[in-house]
Amino acid sequence: MAWGLEAFRDTARQLLREGVLPGDILWRGARMEQESMLGELLGAPTACQPVEHVRASRAYMDAIRKAAYHSDPQRYALMYRVLWRINHGCPELMKHIGDADVDALIALEKEVRRDAHKMKAFVRFKRVEDAAAPETFVAWHRPDHPIVEVVAPFFQDRFRAMNFTIFTPTESVRWDGHALHFGPGIPREQAPAADELDEMWRTYYASIFNPARIKIRAMQSEMPQKHWQTLPEAQIIRQLLRQAPERVRAMLGNQPETAAAFVPEQASLTQLARALPACLACQRCTQANGAVPGEGPPRARIMLVGEQPGDQEDLVGRPFVGPAGEVLNQALTMAGIERSQCYLTNAFKAFKHAHTPERRLHQTPSPAELAVCKPWLLAEIKAVSPHVLVALGGSAALATMGRRVAVLRERGEHPTSLAPHLIVSAHPASILRAPSESMRQHHMALLIRDLRAAAALAAQHP
Repeated sequence: MAWGLEAFRDTARQLLREGVLPGDILWRGARMEQESMLGELLGAPTACQPVEHVRASRAYMDAIRKAAYHSDPQRYALMYRVLWRINHGCPELMKHIGDADVDALIALEKEVRRDAHKMKAFVRFKRVEDAAAPETFVAWHRPDHPIVEVVAPFFQDRFRAMNFTIFTPTESVRWDGHALHFGPGIPREQAPAADELDEMWRTYYASIFNPARIKIRAMQSEMPQKHWQTLPEAQIIRQLLRQAPERVRAMLGNQPETAAAFVPEQASLTQLARALPACLACQRCTQANGAVPGEGPPRARIMLVGEQPGDQEDLVGRPFVGPAGEVLNQALTMAGIERSQCYLTNAFKAFKHAHTPERRLHQTPSPAELAVCKPWLLAEIKAVSPHVLVALGGSAALATMGRRVAVLRERGEHPTSLAPHLIVSAHPASILRAPSESMRQHHMALLIRDLRAAAALAAQHP
């Protein structure tokens, strides 16, 4: 139970039943003290319609269960103000994204949730030696908010078989194998010093550290430096960063620079499709179901180049058969182009993704990955010899033009040595991501316009 939450709910119900306005009450509460959190009236309350049956939506209750742990001294005033509005004409208030009170309450809830996530990730236990007591593990952590009660059940479930105590500067929790006990905190200097478990953490972190994917800002965001003093693996971060360039060079030295060694020379489309599954230039194809070749007539006048196969394309083994493919089919029909007369392919041949419990999430291939895969695209262009290349999206434009392109500003025809004409347009998936129906219609019209321009250019070549 969140500290102060039950007291807040009881007090808020009573105040609503008495018709007390949010502006007529001063909320106060002292964390970890014995006194209850109370609402203190500021003089005589203003007359207001009392609420006989207090209502609270599930969204509101979900939000305050975390917001009550925030360190903002105004959290209870905000929670009561939102509840008062829900019960005075706005029962669906929590659905009004953009409302100042709702946004503020959701922001508190998100900050507490993020703080709890950090605590679960960054608590590092140390073994405490005591001959007179069972083996015990102790950790010290500095959260931004008083969230010990939020995360305590997580550690209880995860480490049920061991006795542990987690200290923070203001509060603590102890698990004795039977129950959780909450108490005061301690300063950092009173926390246990290093033990042999620290070396295990450093060894593990060094083994999973990928020098080729260093993003300093992202790392500092996910692992703020204020936590480094309690993370044993943080002691080797600077050393790993210094070693990263040499390790990347060693990694690259053990891999082909591009897929060129796997692409047969002077190959037909059939030969390319047969050779593609054997490509080992990167590991992406082994992480997906396999590489997805292009499809279409060998001498198609129009060649459409997308970014990479999606989830459905990876499962079926054909390009543009998922939701984005349906959008492209509609646009081609509106532009007067038969899909069967076009050659469709992707700049990157494998589905780059991240796994979640629910689904596989698309990840954009990096410029380096596009460069590794580019020999396959060049071989397809050579075999088809299209009159018009249509680059659908930024990745396709980068692969065909050799530079980054701002698609919305630079869409249209561009010079290229790969074909007589090159048109840059948006990827059909971007239409699916448009925030409104009017925006979807607008971007669809632009895609149709670009495809009609491609058809007109192709018609100029007999």
